[in-house]
Amino acid sequence: MYIVGFIKLSNPRIIINPVSCKDEGELYQWLRGFLNEKDFRLSTPISKESLGQALASGRPTLINFDGHEVALLLGSAAVVKEATDRSVHVPLNM
Repeated sequence: MYIVGFIKLSNPRIIINPVSCKDEGELYQWLRGFLNEKDFRLSTPISKESLGQALASGRPTLINFDGHEVALLLGSAAVVKEATDRSVHVPLNM
């Protein structure tokens, strides 16, 4: 099980709107859907291989957004739970 969610860089111990993914494939598809080419330009593209390496490190992985005070935090459920103190769910009115 993997978790991905937002953190505020000023308060990284709280994960915002976490999403659970059953395996690396589901996490990769979530990232591809969220970080689509229409809305985001990544300095380093995310591949299945790079995601697998990041997850295998056993450490939380951050994806920063230049000019913004938030980042995506992801990792195994155990890694994310250890890296955060609590989670919050907030409505995203778009």
